[in-house]
Amino acid sequence: TFFYDVDTGEMLDTFENPYTGETNKVTASVQGGGAGFGFNYSENGVRPTKFIDKMPEKPLLLQWSSVRDLIWMHAETAYPPGLPQPRKQRQTMFAPLHEFNDPEVLNLSTAFSATVFENWPRWMDMGDEPGHVIWHASGAKIDSLDDLPDAFRERLEREHPDRMTGHPFGGAKKKSTWQ
Repeated sequence: TFFYDVDTGEMLDTFENPYTGETNKVTASVQGGGAGFGFNYSENGVRPTKFIDKMPEKPLLLQWSSVRDLIWMHAETAYPPGLPQPRKQRQTMFAPLHEFNDPEVLNLSTAFSATVFENWPRWMDMGDEPGHVIWHASGAKIDSLDDLPDAFRERLEREHPDRMTGHPFGGAKKKSTWQ
């Protein structure tokens, strides 16, 4: 996920931090891609893969809704005890109802929306200042990298070329965006 200016809709390269007066280089929020990264979705809940052995197994409780020709699923990400608070993520995934109900469809057309509450991202250089961010991400499953918007794809190729392969991170250790 790249961060965007709320007024212009342009991707942010830098951010004039009103709390520190500094200009920060904005980095993407990168998830998934290598062993131990991303989220594990199972009957035991949605849990960060790298913490899965530290978390009790709880039944996955999903909320389902549908109206007209859409069905959507709501899920909350569980986090292990002891992580700095606040930390909460709620996501909703949408699919066409006729595809969802068709057992022959093995690859649903989907879109998602997520809201995240987390501590300051590292790129803000907030140190131990109290506070947090609330951000939103949304997107859709694509059939090809050619379906990405040009500006998004150009930045992705420039800053995260490993994400453009079938083997993101190439075994390298991922650097987290968050503290």
